[in-house]
Parts: sequence; C-alpha cells; structure tokens
Amino acid sequence: MSKKNKAIKEARTLLRSQEKAMLATHSFSKTGYPFGSVTTYMTDYQGHPIIYISHLAQHTKNIKQNAKISLLVSQDSEGDINAGARLTLLGHADPISEGEVRQISEKFYLKFPESKKYQDTHDFKFYRIRVEHVRYIGGFGQIYWLDASQFILPNPEWLAHEQAAIEHMNEDHQDAMQLMCSYFKNYEADDIVMTHLYPDGCVIRANHKHNYFLAYSELIENPKDIRVQLVELTKQARANV
Repeated sequence: MSKKNKAIKEARTLLRSQEKAMLATHSFSKTGYPFGSVTTYMTDYQGHPIIYISHLAQHTKNIKQNAKISLLVSQDSEGDINAGARLTLLGHADPISEGEVRQISEKFYLKFPESKKYQDTHDFKFYRIRVEHVRYIGGFGQIYWLDASQFILPNPEWLAHEQAAIEHMNEDHQDAMQLMCSYFKNYEADDIVMTHLYPDGCVIRANHKHNYFLAYSELIENPKDIRVQLVELTKQARANV
C-alpha cells in the first residue's frame, strides 16, 4: 500500500472513530470572520459527515447564508497535541432531503440516543457535509492533501443485506463482539450491540455509552464480504485475547 493510500485509510478511520468535531462556518453577523463551534457527528456510508443542528444556533444561521464549512476532527490523545492525528474536511453543508430523514435519524439516534429528544422540536435538522477537500496530518512529517474522490467511498451495493447482518451479530455473536471490544479497544463490555455497518468497518456500542469503530482489512464490496471481514475481526480477537 502506498503512503498516500495508507494515509487515506487512516484519515477515514479517524473520521469514523470519532464523534465530536470543531465546526467552522462563515460568520453572518460578524462579516469576514470565521466562527468556530463544536458538534457531534456521524458519517454516512460514503464517508460524508452528518450533523444534527438547531436553526437557532449561530452556526446554522451562518450555514444558511454560506454553506461552505470546515470540520476538524482530532485523535483522542494525552500529551503533545501536535503529535496526534487530525483531519480537516472542507465542503458544503446541505440539508438532508425529506426522503432520507427517517433512515438518517434512526442511524444517528443509535449512536447518540440522547439526541432523540430533539426530534420533538421542529428547530433541529440534519445536514450532510459533502466533502470536497481533505487535509490529514498523521503526526510529525505525515502531512497530506488527499484526493476527496478517493477518500469518499462509492455508495455500497449490499445495503439490502445490512440489517440482516447486524441482527445476526446481535442475536448470535455477542461473545465474538465482546472479544473484539476487549482486544481492539481494550474495553470489557457486559452489554454490546452492533449499530452500523460501513464499507470499511463496523460500529459496536458497548455498555450503552461507548461507540467503537472497528476497521476492516479490506473494503466490503458485496454481501459475502460482510461475513468474511467480520470473521477475520473475530479470528484476530480470539487469537490475541
């Protein structure tokens, strides 16, 4: 794997693994100044971030005037912040279409159950940040502008099989997911569920509070690949725990 391709995979894994970011918008009330705020996010299948924001918030007002934004995601780390990985995405924040809201909201609430209470208010809406430019710093000397067309994945063709795969894991393979959580994330979970499948990995929620992204060695391109990659993760965990 080339250094650039390795960086693309690392950058996408970082984005999938985190859930909080700094959102920078163009200030509408203070013309000419950038406006920074914090937000939670998830990603869609392709890798575009999804945010859930109130129209009363300053950043939403800014987006409605100028949809160009920047999203900064950084690695959880102690010590020198400059030594950790970070990712800056530049793109447009577009409202999620009515036809997608149900599916997006269900996925978002799985990751952030506390956000469900906002659905009864009419001032919160989902926005998709369509990534156009990608800047990744993997540490000292690892600095890249990455091609957004390579960073963003094609829409998967196996979506009709996603729910069945998730249900199968949750109903029949709790022990395997606990092993994965223990080995890959060093966390012992009493309760664990799979919540999301992506082409490059899956998300498990441990003890009703921790969302962990587990990256695959290869992208899932067809339904058979789902089982192959989940079995590989399980084998790695069993061999090392």
